[in-house]
Formats: sequence, C-alpha cells, structure tokens
Amino acid sequence: MGRSATSRWSRSSLAPVAVPPASLFRRTAGFAFRTSRNTFAAVGVAASAGTFLYLSRDRDIPMLMDGVDADGSDKNEGVTLVLPLHTLQVVEHNFLSPLSRAAAFVNTGVSRKIELRVLVEVLERAAKDPAVKSLRAEFGGKNPGLGPAQIEELRNAVTSFNESRGSHSDPVPSAPSRPTKSSSCTAPTFQDQGLYWLASAFEEVIGTGDRLGYVHLVGLSSVQLFAREMLEKVGIVPEVFAREKYKKAFASFSDQAMTPEHLENVVSVLGSLHDTMASSVLAGRGGRITMDWHGVLGAGPLEFRKAVSAGLVDRVALKNEKKDKEVTLDNYLKVIKIRERAKHISRMKEKFWEAQKMCSSPGEAIRFILSDDRPSIGIVHVSGTIVDNYGGNSTEENYDVITALRAAGKNKKIGAVVLRVDSPGGSPEASEAIWNTIIEVRDLKPVICSMGNSAASGGYYIAAPCSKIFASRSTLTGSIGVVGAQPNLSGLLESLGVNIEHIATGPDAGIDSPFLPLTERKRGSIERRLDQVYERFLTVVAEGRGMDPVDVRARAGGRVWTGEQAVLEGLVDNVGGLACAIECARGEFEGGAEAPVRVMDGRSGGSLVKFFVNSGNGSIPDALWEVARVIAKSTGISISRNRDINGATFDSGGISRINIHDDWVSQWLDEWMG
Repeated sequence: MGRSATSRWSRSSLAPVAVPPASLFRRTAGFAFRTSRNTFAAVGVAASAGTFLYLSRDRDIPMLMDGVDADGSDKNEGVTLVLPLHTLQVVEHNFLSPLSRAAAFVNTGVSRKIELRVLVEVLERAAKDPAVKSLRAEFGGKNPGLGPAQIEELRNAVTSFNESRGSHSDPVPSAPSRPTKSSSCTAPTFQDQGLYWLASAFEEVIGTGDRLGYVHLVGLSSVQLFAREMLEKVGIVPEVFAREKYKKAFASFSDQAMTPEHLENVVSVLGSLHDTMASSVLAGRGGRITMDWHGVLGAGPLEFRKAVSAGLVDRVALKNEKKDKEVTLDNYLKVIKIRERAKHISRMKEKFWEAQKMCSSPGEAIRFILSDDRPSIGIVHVSGTIVDNYGGNSTEENYDVITALRAAGKNKKIGAVVLRVDSPGGSPEASEAIWNTIIEVRDLKPVICSMGNSAASGGYYIAAPCSKIFASRSTLTGSIGVVGAQPNLSGLLESLGVNIEHIATGPDAGIDSPFLPLTERKRGSIERRLDQVYERFLTVVAEGRGMDPVDVRARAGGRVWTGEQAVLEGLVDNVGGLACAIECARGEFEGGAEAPVRVMDGRSGGSLVKFFVNSGNGSIPDALWEVARVIAKSTGISISRNRDINGATFDSGGISRINIHDDWVSQWLDEWMG
C-alpha cells in the first residue's frame, strides 16, 4: 500500500523491475556466505566426530615403550603378543586404494588381510622388544591362506623369536641379557598339514578341542586325472605342444597316464617337499615326538589325546588361556608406528641443531629439517598369473609391474629393488616386457629376487636377470620351457550335425580356430613359434645366471624344481625368504644398513568408483554405497547394487555394461605341477 513506489513489480504488467547491481551483489554474497557457513559447519562437525572416533580407537593400546626403564630394564614382567591368525588372511601384497582402506576402516576398523612381510616384521620387532616376553598364536583349524614357502618364512620368524633375548632396537637403549622368550599356539583342530607344520615351530602346541580335535599328519600326495580318451570319445582332439618332455601343464588333456618324465618329476618334487616338512617338524618338536616319522604318518589322523601321547601336542585345554597382560596384533602394529614416529621426531631434532650450524637462511633450514635423504629398499610384487596388460598381474587390482619397476628405477631415494615373485608364469610377451624393464633398472641399482610359493616358467623368466635370487626350500621354481594347447572341436560338432564352412584370404588365416583341424602347415607354424620362445627362454637364463647354455638346457625342458633343489642346480643363489632378500639388498649400497622398506606403487590408473567396489576386505560397506552412487552420477555412470553377489552393475551412457562381484584369490597351490 505505502510501498507501491518502491515495489519490485509494476502495477500494470507485474514485470520485474531491474534490481540495482549493488543490491544483487549483496544478496548473492549473503547467500554464498550462508551456504559456505553451513557447509563448513557440517564439515567441521564430521571432522570432529571422525577425529574423536579415530583417537578413541587407540585408548586401550598398551604403551609398550613406557614399559621399559631408561636403562633398558623392565618396569613389569612384560606382555604376551597375540596373533589372531584365525581371523586373518595372510597375503603377499595387500593392494588397497585409499578408498578401499576407508571401506575396510568403516567395516571393521582394520583390514582382515595382512601382508606376509608385515607379519614377519612384527615377529622380528617383538623378538628385540624387552617388553614382549612371550608370543601366542591362535589358529582356527584351517590354513590362513599360507603356501609351503610362506609357512617356512613364518616358521623361521617364530624360531628366531624363541631364540631371542630381547635386545631393544627402538628408541629405548638396548636391554641387558634376558632369558629366552617363549611361544605357544592354540587350535581347536589341526585338520590341515600346513597348519601343523607352522604350529610345530612354537615351543608349546595346545589343543582347545578336547573331544573333536585331531592332528592330520599323513604325508603329501598329488592326484591327477587324465581325460584324453574321454575327450576323443566325444570327438574332441586336444592339440598340445610342449618344450620339452617335462613340461606337463596340459598333461590331463594330452595324455592318458603319466609319462616316465612326468612321474619322475612329481616323485622328485613331492619327495623334496616331504623331506622339508618332516625335518622342520622334527626339529621344531625337539625330540618330544615318541614315534618315528613313518610311524606318525602310518598312525593316520590322531585325536588330541593320542597326539599328546605321541608328542605332537603338548596338552589339551578346554579354552584359550588368556594372560593378564596381553597386546593384540592390531595394537602392537600401532605401537610400532608410534615408535617410528618417535624416531622421526628424534631425527628432526638432530637435524634442527645441525641446521643452525649449516644453513644461512630460515628457508634453507626448514628445507634441510624436513628433507629425508635416507635411502630405502623398494619392493615390487609379481603375484599371480603374468598377463598381457603392460606386464601386469591378474591378481592385483590395477597393479602394473612395469610401472612399479620404473618408479623404483627413477626414484633416487631407492637404493636397491627387491622383486618378490609369487607366480606360476603366464604370457611370454608380458614376461619379456618385465625382463626388459628389470634390465633397465639393474643398470641403475641392484635388483634382488625373492621367490614365494612359486616362481616357475614365466615367474623364473623374470627372476633370471636379477643380481641374486633367494628361494625357500619348498618354493616351486624352474619349469624352463613353453607349452601351448588348442582343442580341435570339429569332430564333436560334426557328430552333432553342425556343418563348418571356412573362408580365408590367407594360408594361415583361422590358425587359432578350435573349429578347424590343424593342417601340417598350421602345425609347423605353431612348432616354429614355440621353438623361438623356448630358445629365447634358454638364452635369458644362461645370460642371467652366467651359465653355459648346455648346462641350462640340461636343467630345462619344463622340469620343476623345489628351492632346495634349485640351489644345488645353480638356478637359485641362496635359501631364504623375503627377509633374507631385504637384508641382502641393504648390503648392496652405501647407507643401506638401516634402510626402511617401501612397497612401490604400481597403480596404472582407474576410476574412483572401481576402488569402492573392489574393497580390500571382500565386502562393500553399506555406508559407502550412497556416496559412490552420488559421485558416479556426476560422471554419467549409474550404479545399482546386487546384494546376492555383493557386487555392482555399471551402466555408462548405455555404451557398456559390466557386472563386477567380489572375488577371493586362493593362496594354496591347487596342484603341485603346472
């Protein structure tokens, strides 16, 4: 009524009146201020809550570094370190993207996977820690994902712990001589021979399943099926090409029984593995076994009461016996981080005093204090089948071996590289690409190879150029050869009434088709290709190992060796695990005595959403699904959840549709040969 003259709308047409620029600016600024204030408030509340939750998680951590006096003596009787191996999966490389780590934190607070290297390092640190007086491992009856070579590495770490006297190597001065530490393990049953093999390294083996628990120790076996006759009966002809007679990866399809060479190799490998396990168990039990070894195997699975009488188990308890002072593995890992942080702060203090004498300006002093010129050991993992993806691994999410190797070679703070190989082989082309990259890196710095459960065929191809090779006694390696297979389905299709017409513009067109029989021309082409790859393989080994080509050929032919055998044959330098390879690498360059270990980042790229889906603990947290959906929507990708397979379906503009679901990779060797 009285505001008609200054109204924003005219009386006649109600058309908007132009708002002065100054007023528009004030309104826009006010809106932006209110929006940013609310946003910052929400972020602040979320950050405060997250910080409180994160810090509260550590409130019960025993401060072990405070359990030792300045002179290194104990203020208390020490604690027992508990390894919950019944809830963990031990893996070679726990590749987790930042978002996958966040997913694991939201779900359980910790990742339920742990790297073998980290677990061994924990045992090594605990062995030197005066505050840790004993070790207890809790098994669940089943193997926590360990293969034979990994079991050996853990056994060696447990044995070292048993023999240690706790001389402290952390910020606290070394402790005086102490009694030898003790170790024990518990399990409701030992239904896996590998599990008991590991358990025998502990000083005391305790069974917690009084009525149903037993020890399954019966020896090793290899059961193989041969289906050539069955395939031929239905009209399938398996065409297998191998170099040479010991290369039996596809023997189940090409043979009807073991050839003499196949049988010889299987007997040799199983015998070596059996001797390794037997000698380890007998040494670990220290003469407490009352039966001879063959008597133990002949007795079959023994229930706990009989296992106690036989000396395989020390006693039976109805439940886990917890001590008053215990520290969990998760908390001890945090203690290690705190100690490392204390070391870092101590180094910065020393550099601060040095900077006052050396630096001429505050900026130069700050750069000097914050710089870390210590050299490191770079670890590059090759796990699983080697595939044609720039030398990548099929078992590691978005992990590229060549990218990791080149990063280690270019990084001036990496003094040496340890190539950790746990692979049965794979693509010759990808193996050659990795070999070329190793040669490039080797010209810049030492490259040491550490073999895991297997480093055979292509796995040995990429190990050969390394300066030194370490393998456990039970590692499966060698298999220097090449094999290819192509089924001929033409007979099967003809019997079913299927007519095949073939039109080609070249004599070798269709050579890879399983629907056409192999002609002599095609067979000759495949044979020439295999000869080319095999001769190249022999050359790589001869040059890398400094061996005569004749000697290499005598050890090749596709024959599989255990690590212990490979040392005697000159294919491996030393028996030892990853820890031995790292110590060797530290001695290869100046200032490497206390060089820290760094796992090289081999990520070759990938979408943000993919990291959410491939979460490291095998499940996709509910809390992250909505976040992932919103982020994906902004990029034009829609996500819908399929709870049956705990996976996701991606649809990007209707161009492609990919179904993804969780997948666990078994660490066991399904077959001894392959």
